[in-house]
Amino acid sequence: MSNHRKIRRAATKKEDTPNRNGAALALTKVEKCYPRLNKPAVENFSIDIDTGEVVCLVGPPGCGKTTTLKMINRLIEPTSGEIFIDNESTLSIDPPQLRRRIGYMAKEVGLFPHMTVTQNVGAIPRILGWEEGVVHARVDELLRLAGLDPRQINGLYPSQLSGDQQQRIGMARALAADPPVLLLDEPFGATEPHARKRLQGDFLHIQRTLGKTIVFVTQDFQEALRVADRVAILSERAKIIQYDRPSEILAHPANPYVASFFSTHVGITRLGLLTVADTRLLPAGQQLADAVVTTSTTLQDALDMLVQLRRPRLTVVDKDGITVGELDFYTVAQATADKDGL
Repeated sequence: MSNHRKIRRAATKKEDTPNRNGAALALTKVEKCYPRLNKPAVENFSIDIDTGEVVCLVGPPGCGKTTTLKMINRLIEPTSGEIFIDNESTLSIDPPQLRRRIGYMAKEVGLFPHMTVTQNVGAIPRILGWEEGVVHARVDELLRLAGLDPRQINGLYPSQLSGDQQQRIGMARALAADPPVLLLDEPFGATEPHARKRLQGDFLHIQRTLGKTIVFVTQDFQEALRVADRVAILSERAKIIQYDRPSEILAHPANPYVASFFSTHVGITRLGLLTVADTRLLPAGQQLADAVVTTSTTLQDALDMLVQLRRPRLTVVDKDGITVGELDFYTVAQATADKDGL
């Protein structure tokens, strides 16, 4: 008899095929200069981002990540260069209209304190003239997608919400008008580690469902590894040192500066690239372990469960909930060794 269990996925392999509802994004020789600074804040920045792709900009504080992000929706006007969304120049679009077409979530979330959850999430669709019934349906849809119950939360104000709830509602608001492009400025940076991992996992679920084009700013390479299709490692003035898939950056860092983002934790970092499906599973025992993961769970999350729950083994199920084997510490370690050539 197969063992069917519902589990909560903290993070899964990003290669799950999402819907593609995004837009191609291109920045060409973009610069930002301020009169009182001797050097540009952003210098000669060029990048191409495919439709439906999540790209993380990773770098130290003050390297120009957020400035670059804000030039995409013209919260900061570029001094020179060109930015295109599906081959349409953003400079040809009125800035307020442009911002209604691009979802944006700042690190402070920025919910309107005098508005309820429903009013916050539905703000942009109402400005765009959506019918009220359509707005309410969209709000409820996005709240459920973000893991919240609309019936319990719609009438609450931001001051009545936990930090975790505020982050989820901020994400829902950024997606409310169904923009093809989403800009996220350290969206989970203010949350504690366990909540942050939950939010990252839920973000991946939302992205697999909606398939937006997302530019995600973070200082945390581990976070970029978890959520991104490609990662751009930036140095001062937003100079791109390496732009590639996380596995390629891990395997072939361009220079010691790039390697410094992960070299002291490379073994753990690799666990975030591998899933349970990459392991040689143990046969399922007669008595199944009461802690369950799926074949698409990352090995980093599986290892966390083994440690936090103090279990010698985890039961592994496939996408249909059918038991396919078990996982223990040795299995995780062996998978890392087998994939040492990542």
